[in-house]
Amino acid sequence: SFVASQQLERGGHLPGGRSALEKSHKGQYSTRKHKLPLLSAKNYDAFLSSPEVATQIVVVCCFASWSPAAVQAQKRMEDIYGALRGVRDPTGKLTPVDTLPFRLVHFDMSAGRFLTERHNIHTVPMYLMYLAG
Repeated sequence: SFVASQQLERGGHLPGGRSALEKSHKGQYSTRKHKLPLLSAKNYDAFLSSPEVATQIVVVCCFASWSPAAVQAQKRMEDIYGALRGVRDPTGKLTPVDTLPFRLVHFDMSAGRFLTERHNIHTVPMYLMYLAG
């Protein structure tokens, strides 16, 4: 229970909160970043309907280089993709990305208006999910 007489340290951070976690883990990440496979307007529909992704959830990450929020989101997704590529099975072998239940791909919204017109997207980052095309 919270005791009214307790006060936070100057700066307003709770002990063990986000600020403490950031300080204790700064620079200790071992995940290697990997670029997400780039999906273009030309191969968009063909990729989503291809047999190689028929059993996977496809997450299309819509980013644009002109948006600072999208650039930061792209960096985070590259961290996640790098961590997924580093997952090992019980025998110690790296798990192939195509055996995971989902697939991450990148679509560059700066390249044209394809998804803007198809899905009425006006904000990035945006994440589209498809199952079986």
